[in-house]
Amino acid sequence: MPDRRLLDVFASAEAWERLTRLKLPPVMAYRLLKYVKQVKAEYDLVKQQEGRLIREHAGVGPNDAARLAPGSPEYHAYVTAFSTFLEAPSDLPACDVTFEALLEALGQESRQVLSVQDLGTLEPFFTVAPSKVLTGGWTAAPSTTAVGL
Repeated sequence: MPDRRLLDVFASAEAWERLTRLKLPPVMAYRLLKYVKQVKAEYDLVKQQEGRLIREHAGVGPNDAARLAPGSPEYHAYVTAFSTFLEAPSDLPACDVTFEALLEALGQESRQVLSVQDLGTLEPFFTVAPSKVLTGGWTAAPSTTAVGL
């Protein structure tokens, strides 16, 4: 299982949004709902820190609007600080739904679709059986543009 970083949380908001719109068995949907709330809370903290860093590097107060000019020294300092922040590990535990169980549940209805990019973005949040990763033993049919699950 990959380690989750704040970068994973920051980059995953849209993929979680797409996942939450799909139909899932009630128990799994509820378990995912509880987990998505945890992800959202951590995402909100990351966004707050992003705002603090922008204001800090723009030299304005905590309640003032701030804008950094791309290419400026302040902008580069902000990007470096925020990138370093995003590399920190996330405190989120793995979701208590395995990746394989999620894929199987999504595969129950042929119109459920997540892109390969969405699956790659969400994978760090789940426990993945090593044999499935190494053998590619998913139960869903492959697709060239999206994984039809």
